[in-house]
Amino acid sequence: MKKVPSQALEAERVDHADYTELTVGDDVFRRPKGETLIDFLNYHLLYTFGKEWTNEQYAVALDERHVVISWWFSFCELQKASAGPNHREGDVYELQPSGDAKEFMSLADTLYRLRLANALRPKMVDRLRHYAEFQGARYECAIAASFVRCGFEIVWQSGPVTKCEFIATHIQTGESIAVEVKSRRRPGTLNEDGTISDPSSLSLDVKHLYDRALKQCPPDLPCAIFIDVNLPPQVVGEFGSTPWWEDIKRMFRDYPEPTADTPAIETCLVFTNFNWYYAGKSRAQAHPYDFIFTKFVRNRLTDNNTFIAILRAIHTYGHIPELEH
Repeated sequence: MKKVPSQALEAERVDHADYTELTVGDDVFRRPKGETLIDFLNYHLLYTFGKEWTNEQYAVALDERHVVISWWFSFCELQKASAGPNHREGDVYELQPSGDAKEFMSLADTLYRLRLANALRPKMVDRLRHYAEFQGARYECAIAASFVRCGFEIVWQSGPVTKCEFIATHIQTGESIAVEVKSRRRPGTLNEDGTISDPSSLSLDVKHLYDRALKQCPPDLPCAIFIDVNLPPQVVGEFGSTPWWEDIKRMFRDYPEPTADTPAIETCLVFTNFNWYYAGKSRAQAHPYDFIFTKFVRNRLTDNNTFIAILRAIHTYGHIPELEH
């Protein structure tokens, strides 16, 4: 994808004699001078989850800890191993991210982006702390932060009426799109009870999520649906197709082909696989995705720049800047 100037929000930085003051959204942080962005993201994630919650997790048995704490411990081990025995404070070293490290830093970047946009709601943080609600909250935050990173303002939707997750408005084009996200739960992953199934026994199985998402699309706005398939890493198919592409085609045989008279409800549909956690302490792999749109849709985006920004939002998820002084 062609490189374009970043449209991401940035923290305001003021250097003092012995510390740096960072303004992130409405919050101000006093941090050590020369601290890298990665170190600040690490700190900010734990700050967001809270010292009390983090300390409570220390007392939990290793195999019962919240997955975020497990990722953090694994990330710290990787940092120590990558720095080497002769490392001195301030030295820069290369870190090849494991699956755990990639998950931890991607979540850290997500929370940072949302705070920059004043879009990190206390209710969402509570859901992230909660074992059972973590998976859904993680994916909602990941997609929202991806939009923020690529030039959108977001407004979370709430209330008694069934609604999408948030409305995203592109700052440059002024176009708005409703965004609905769903994540496939599977045993043994992301705080779910049970053990991870044999990869050969798993299928896409997200039709029920797609059907539910369609009901959340507002009738008067373009709508993007994101569904995370939560499958183990698989070999990419011919010409770079995702391993589950044939499953997607079979799923859509149950739906009529969109026409001018009966257009698709969603403006675009994205299948992701944010699955680095399957790799654990092994090397993280790239995350494949499918971006699907049809000719006939109920509400169309009129500016190609909005469309491209949405594509870029999902393409750049997990891209963490290495250093920022």
